[in-house]
Amino acid sequence: MGPRRYTYLPISQDCLKTKIEQTKNLLEKLQLIKTFIPSPICITAGEITHCFATYLQYRRTSFFRVVPGTPPGIFGLRTRTVNRKYDRKTEQARLRQPILETMRMQQNPSLLALDTVFNKAAQLATLTLDAGQTKELLEEENWEWYEPGLFYPVRIGEVFKSRYQVIGKLGYGSRSTAWLCRDLNGHKYVTLKVCERETASIRREMAAYDHLSTIMMRKEGALLIRELLDTFKLQGSQGEHHCFVHEPLGMSMETLRRLCPGHKLTEELLKLFLIHLFLALDFLHTDAKMIHADLQAMNVHLRIEDESILRYFEESEMSDPSPRKVYGDRVIYESRGLRAPKSSGRPVLCDFDTYTGDIQPYVYRAPEVILGIPWTYSVDIWNVGVMIWDIFENKHLFNAQDGNGESLSLYHLAEMVAILGPPPLDYLRRSRTPSAYTKNSLECFDDAESSEENLEGENKILFLKFIRKMLRWVPEERHSAKQLLEDPWLRS
Repeated sequence: MGPRRYTYLPISQDCLKTKIEQTKNLLEKLQLIKTFIPSPICITAGEITHCFATYLQYRRTSFFRVVPGTPPGIFGLRTRTVNRKYDRKTEQARLRQPILETMRMQQNPSLLALDTVFNKAAQLATLTLDAGQTKELLEEENWEWYEPGLFYPVRIGEVFKSRYQVIGKLGYGSRSTAWLCRDLNGHKYVTLKVCERETASIRREMAAYDHLSTIMMRKEGALLIRELLDTFKLQGSQGEHHCFVHEPLGMSMETLRRLCPGHKLTEELLKLFLIHLFLALDFLHTDAKMIHADLQAMNVHLRIEDESILRYFEESEMSDPSPRKVYGDRVIYESRGLRAPKSSGRPVLCDFDTYTGDIQPYVYRAPEVILGIPWTYSVDIWNVGVMIWDIFENKHLFNAQDGNGESLSLYHLAEMVAILGPPPLDYLRRSRTPSAYTKNSLECFDDAESSEENLEGENKILFLKFIRKMLRWVPEERHSAKQLLEDPWLRS
């Protein structure tokens, strides 16, 4: 089979030089081009410069052969130069057009990728922040402990493990960043969590998933725990970074709460959320023998049933690239949220990186954690009881600080006394420092009855009884997740 024939308008040497100069200036601003490659083809700025010169060269060619699958910059062209007259006005008009407007090569995906790059280049340049020209902190830079080598420099368009291609940034946390990826083997979307340099917290999370993988996941509660699909490590400039591959999930319960009127879940939504959460905790406590120890609304996400929101995310990143900040060879991207789905699946419990040592969000701490008493599964139950106040009342049940921000633990315990009454002396004696927490040192504050504002009558009484089953001084007296599933208020 002979070479295919393509015909292009001739282009002058002056225009070629102008185009090349324009592109070089643009590349200096971009520093990263491979963002827009829609297939697993990685292109560096240096390669793109060579590719562009090559492209301008074969724009003046009438015959060449396209080698399928050849990466950009090595097109395998067989050329024959054609000398033609050209109109200067036409050439100047062409200079003002998109760079690849006249190029149509459907046979070669590498050239299509190149087409996408240059059509989006100018747009990306306006979105790219030069770190040397701005002091504005972006995303993970806002953490006090941030340093360039702490987080792995993921780039949109990269392919990890010859399988997972990065589409866009979903979000970031104190110890990791999250990315939507395409599984090139399974032809599906996945979420990639890229952790900071290896720490004890990350090792605990890995151990938790290893343990969960050994358990027969047959109970209903097991289906409400986020599954680990794959794991691997990346070598960064200052150490290794663990990567966790999960199914993509939708908005968190915290996001859902903020979307509700008054930033409060309705009673029906709250009950549905709690039923699924207690099913998940019953599986963790009874079958897996694990404690979550970091229960909060942002760690519970809704499953995605409407996959179109993932396709929309990918298309949006291609047509309207996320802003990013460039630090030499490092890039920090701004996260892009998923749009609201037409329908959502069941809640799923996530994040298992903190189940020993310093546990629980500060205002959710159980009294035994404050007092230094050995803790067990019941800390999760206390955690849920306090969290309910946040998502149903839109305020903390305990603020854990005085007006001066001092004596936080003592003040926190004093707030508990207002709700629960004074702690039993036998319970206080379990503490490592019992003399620091006496009944006389714990002032009283407003009680829970006056703080609850959403319910009335018998329903309010049942709700407060339900809360008190979780908020008890003595851990052994708190109800289990399985018992709470049968509570009259929850089942009403």
